[in-house]
Amino acid sequence: MNCIWEIVLKAQKSGYNLEDLRFRNSESPSPYTESSFDFLNSDTIEENEIEVNPLYRFANELGEIFLPDVEGFESVRKIFLDIIFHYIAVWDLRSGGDKKELRAM
Repeated sequence: MNCIWEIVLKAQKSGYNLEDLRFRNSESPSPYTESSFDFLNSDTIEENEIEVNPLYRFANELGEIFLPDVEGFESVRKIFLDIIFHYIAVWDLRSGGDKKELRAM
């Protein structure tokens, strides 16, 4: 799982709604995936807190807010990340793209 839409679909199969999920900035993000799971090919989501790498697709837009060396306003940045990734999840699900199209971007 390395795309937000894929995480949301697997979370729904695991019994979670999109509203139940909480996105948070990963402590050790991978530069190659949008999510940080111990097992990338897992078919289930075991907890509702999802670690994401906001710089994977949106480094230009979100870099100044979520770079590791940025300090201050931690609670605001945490809430903002959760809100923006909920919007990104809905946008991804409605756009109808697949892995092949996203890799071509």
